[in-house]
Formats: sequence, structure tokens, C-alpha cells
Amino acid sequence: MKDIKTAFERSVKALTLRPSIGRGTSATTVRVTEGLACEITSGRWKLVADMPASSGGTATAPTPGFYGRAALGSCLAIGYQMRAAAAGVAIRSLEVVVEEADAHSPWLDVFASAKSVARTLRIVGT
Repeated sequence: MKDIKTAFERSVKALTLRPSIGRGTSATTVRVTEGLACEITSGRWKLVADMPASSGGTATAPTPGFYGRAALGSCLAIGYQMRAAAAGVAIRSLEVVVEEADAHSPWLDVFASAKSVARTLRIVGT
């Protein structure tokens, strides 16, 4: 927790002094390899995505929805953990569940329009 708190405080100080460093960009390239399967690269990282057979894919990899939910959930969990560490609060267990369904392209909708978000926070004491 100490390392997280130190890094968080260092980032806050740096962004306060130079807000422009928070405006970085990065690029991710997605290439269809066969059918609906895609290879996703960003820097040194590489992922693959596909769709289930019922959607015309071959189910060789997780769906884009999996990655979208994973991105949102991990971003929230990491943010909660960082904020807790910065406040000196030790968290023994933290879990985020992300659910979403849509008939067509849910992730296009996620990025294209504002969302109403409902959260439930449950703190279990020792």
C-alpha cells in the first residue's frame, strides 16, 4: 500500500504542476486475421478477439465485450485501490462486477454517448 500511495501522490503533484502531461495519447491497432478473429496490438502488448460461432465467429478468443468489461472493471478497481491507498485505508478484498448487454454494438454505444451509472458500495468490517 505504501508504494501505491507514494506513486499516487507523485502523480497528483506532477499533474498539478504540469497538467499537460495527463493529455497523452496512445494507439491500438486492430487487424482482422480470419473471419471475425482480430489481432489487437498496442506497444509491446498483443491480444486476440473473436466472436462465438452463433455470431459467425469461431470462438478462438474472448469477445470484444469481454475486453470492454475487463477494461472498465479493472480501471474502476485500480482507481478504488489507489484512492484507498492514498487515504491510508487498507483494503483486504475488492471486487468489481460489470454487466452490459445490447443488441448490436454495445461498445460503440459506450464510447458514443453518456451513460447513467449506478453503483453499490458495500464495506464489510472485520
